[in-house]
Amino acid sequence: MSVHEQGSTEPLGLSQDEPRYQVGLFPSFFLKDLAFILTSYFIRFRTVRLYPDKFVHSVNYVKANNIVTPKHIVPE
Repeated sequence: MSVHEQGSTEPLGLSQDEPRYQVGLFPSFFLKDLAFILTSYFIRFRTVRLYPDKFVHSVNYVKANNIVTPKHIVPE
C-alpha cells in the first residue's frame, strides 16, 4: 500500500526527494509484474496442455477390479 501511495525511489539507490529522481509505479513496476504474470500463466498453460498426466499417479490407470483389493492399499 505504501508503494502505491508514495511511489518508489530510483533503483540505483539515489535518495533524492525531488520528483525527477523517483520512479513511478505504473511504467516500470507494472510492466515488470505484468510480464511475470503472463510468463507464469504461459508456462502453466503449456504444461497443462502438453503434459496433462505429469502430476497424476500411475495407479489411476490400472483397471478397477471390484473383488480384489489393490496391492498398494495395506492396513495400518
